[in-house]
Amino acid sequence: MKQPWLACGMILLMTFTSACGTSTESGTENGTESAASPENGTASPETGTDSPESNGSEAPECDTGGAIVDYISFLKINDIMYEEFYREGTSGPYPDFETGEKVGEITFRLAECAPPEYRSQNGDAAYLYAGTAIHEVKGYPSELMVEANGNLYIAHRNENAETVADLYPVEGKVKDLHLQSTGDGSRMNTFSEENKEAFLDELLNQELIDLETLWEGDGLNGDRAFIELELDNGASFRLVYWVDESAFSFGAYGTDRIAEIIQEERERAAEQE
Repeated sequence: MKQPWLACGMILLMTFTSACGTSTESGTENGTESAASPENGTASPETGTDSPESNGSEAPECDTGGAIVDYISFLKINDIMYEEFYREGTSGPYPDFETGEKVGEITFRLAECAPPEYRSQNGDAAYLYAGTAIHEVKGYPSELMVEANGNLYIAHRNENAETVADLYPVEGKVKDLHLQSTGDGSRMNTFSEENKEAFLDELLNQELIDLETLWEGDGLNGDRAFIELELDNGASFRLVYWVDESAFSFGAYGTDRIAEIIQEERERAAEQE
């Protein structure tokens, strides 16, 4: 099922000013998370070039409507929303990568320019300036990962994806799966090779579901597990699994085998404490 169109980025904080004073509203987009998710209390650092700000030929004029909007660092091209890679909870060098052909270009920078209700379009970025080139990363499909301004961006939403494998084309490129602490994001243990392969075989074949359907009613609540998917080049991203609903917050249900694997790895992690 194709994923629904979502509003630009994830708004961490909106502060509205008026003659009557200031009020604050905070929230997240459908409760989804990634390794740099604001729901975990962190956000990617602002990035950009020294180019003067430009709205692009089809972008709106700068008008925030009096609101200050703090975005996840993202960009969008070819109907795919990418989030900047940000290593949370673990230390280590930035992933090694080599860029390939140019696959796109930023045409509009949202920061300090777009109003809260603005819906992101292809060519938009939260903090990169118009004119910033976007390149493929050699060895990885551009549907999964791209480079801009020297930084990696990993797919987070794909409007044309129908399966998890469409959203995350990672077959043959996963180094390890790690169970992370839901407190600080640190790695608690690494999946066994057998469990890693079984988990990926199950997950990548799952169909994506409408996020509004996934989060309707009481949404996803209760116990959850953080699973870090580490790629061969060292880049990684987080999968958030809600245990009671057997659901992943990016828009897919798990299977009985996935539930068994996660429970087994949690028990292994507890034994190592």
